[in-house]
Amino acid sequence: MQMVRKLPSEIARYAVAMGLVLAAFLIHYSFRSLLGDHLVFLAFLPASLLAAMFGGLAPGLTALALGFVLGDFFFLPPRFEFVPHGPTEFGSLMIYFFTGLLGVALIERLQLVRERLDISESHKQELEREVRERQRVEDALRNSEQGLRLAQEELRTHANELEHRVADRTASLKESLTALQNVLYHVAHDLRAPLRAMHGLTELLLEDHESHFDGPGKDYAQRIQDSCRKMDDLTSDLLEYGRLGYEKISPASVDLTAVFERVLKALEVEAKSRNAKICLNGPIPAVVCDSGIVERVTMNLLTNALKFVDKGSSPQVDIWADTTGDIVRVNIRDQGIGIAPEYQEKIFGVFERLHDDETFPGTGIGLAIVKRGIERMGGRVGVQSQGGQGSCFWFELRRAP
Repeated sequence: MQMVRKLPSEIARYAVAMGLVLAAFLIHYSFRSLLGDHLVFLAFLPASLLAAMFGGLAPGLTALALGFVLGDFFFLPPRFEFVPHGPTEFGSLMIYFFTGLLGVALIERLQLVRERLDISESHKQELEREVRERQRVEDALRNSEQGLRLAQEELRTHANELEHRVADRTASLKESLTALQNVLYHVAHDLRAPLRAMHGLTELLLEDHESHFDGPGKDYAQRIQDSCRKMDDLTSDLLEYGRLGYEKISPASVDLTAVFERVLKALEVEAKSRNAKICLNGPIPAVVCDSGIVERVTMNLLTNALKFVDKGSSPQVDIWADTTGDIVRVNIRDQGIGIAPEYQEKIFGVFERLHDDETFPGTGIGLAIVKRGIERMGGRVGVQSQGGQGSCFWFELRRAP
C-alpha cells in the first residue's frame, strides 16, 4: 500500500496532529463508560500514528505526548491530577508510550524509503524517455539514405552520450539501491535496540520490584516481554527474507546428509523435549547449492515438522531423497496436523498463517524464506498434504556431478 504523503505546510501538519488528538479525546470521552480505565489510549495511539503519517516525526511525537498528557490527566485514576499511579496504570502508560514511539519511528523510516523509491522511479522514467527519443531518431533516419548517412554520425555521438548517461544513471540507481538496503537494515536495527531495552528493563522491573506489582501488573509486564520477543523474531525473519533477495549465491557440491546431521544435532534438545522421533533414511545424494542457504531451509522445515502437531502428540518425522535424472527431490514427511489443499500455495507467502499465534507461535515468514532460498538456488519447493493427515514438504535441486 502506498504511504500517505506528508502535508506541505508546517502549520497544517501540526494542526492535523492536534485535530486528530482532539478527535481521539472526544471519542474516548464519549465512550469512556464502555472502554473503561484499561483502554484509555485505544483512541490516542491511532491518532499519533496518523499524525506521523500526515505530518512526519515531530507532529507524530507531539501527538503522542499530548495524548499521553490528556489520557493521564482526564482518564487514568485519580482523574484531573498528575500523581504517581499504580502498576496497572503505569503499565498502560508505558505500553502506550513505547508502542506509539516505535510506530512513529517506523512510519518516519518508511516515509524515507518511499522518498528514495520516488527518486528511483523518476530516474527510471527519464531513462525510458531517452530510449523513446533514440527510437524516434532511428525511425526518422530510415526515410532517407542521405539523411541516414548524415545522421549516423550524430547518432553515434548521441549513442555515446546516452551510454555515458545510462552508465551514470545505472551507477546512481545502484547507489540508491544500496542506500535503500542500508535504510531497511537500520530500520530493523533501530527497532531491535529499543525492543531489547524494553525487554531487559521489564525483566529487571519484575525481578527488583515484584512485590510492588499486583496480579494484573505482573501480567501486563509479562505481555510487554512477550511482545518484545515476538517483534524481535519478526524483525530477524524479515531481515533474513530480504537478505535472500540480494545475497550472493555460492553454488558448490554439498553433502546433504552432512547438512541434515548438523541440523538434527542443533535440534537435538528441542526434539528430546517433544519426545520426537526423526529418521534420516539412507544417504542423500550431494547437490549443487549454497550450503548456508540449504542449511537454513532444512532448519525451517524440520522446526515446522516438530512444531505443528496435535497437543499431546509426539512428532514423527521421516527424511529421504528420490532421484530422477539429474534432479534430487528431498522429502520431509511428518505426522502432524496437515494442510488443506486450498491453503498449500498460500503458506509459502510472507505473513501467511493458518493458525493463531497462541496455538502455534511463529512469524509467518519461515516458509517464505524456504521458497525464496530454494528458488535462488534454481530449485523448486512444494508440499503434499491433507488436513489432519500429516504433511510431506519437498524441495528439488540439481544433483552434483
